[in-house]
Amino acid sequence: MGIYTNQSISWERYLFFERTFLEYLRYVPLSSNNNDVWSYQLSDLIVNIGSVVDSFFRNLVSSKSLDTFQGIQTHRSNVKNLKIQEFHDIFNVQYGLSNKNVYELKNYVKLSPFDKWTHNGSPFWWTDYNKVKHNRFENRKQATLNSTLHALSALFLLNVASPELIPYLVDIGVIHKMG
Repeated sequence: MGIYTNQSISWERYLFFERTFLEYLRYVPLSSNNNDVWSYQLSDLIVNIGSVVDSFFRNLVSSKSLDTFQGIQTHRSNVKNLKIQEFHDIFNVQYGLSNKNVYELKNYVKLSPFDKWTHNGSPFWWTDYNKVKHNRFENRKQATLNSTLHALSALFLLNVASPELIPYLVDIGVIHKMG
């Protein structure tokens, strides 16, 4: 059994969030001049994206591709209590996420959603997501265009880097089989 009973769930969520983000961009263009623009719509979006990223990590802990990862059984038995730092220790080692980039195709801007991710530090968009999640009123200005774009790129990256999802994404033509 794969991570998901239906492997399309995380990809379908990504596509929904992408469409919502693109709709938002009809009113606030994607430009470095607008990176710090915030809105209640972006608050909803970053909280939803962050929640799916969190669920994605928690489900991926059960992946058969991690069976040989040292200490994985301890993480699996404590999956409900894992924090972003433990996810770093598992997934950055396994998948090298902090070295992977996504390109925003409108302006061909390189995004590195996990580039500052360490055992002691979270990606900036993850910090913003958590602040908004825990107090939307006080921290509403953390839900910026830039944070939301990076959160969305992180979810995209997780989808295309996940060994369990790659066959599905190949089947539907999102990625192409190498070799």
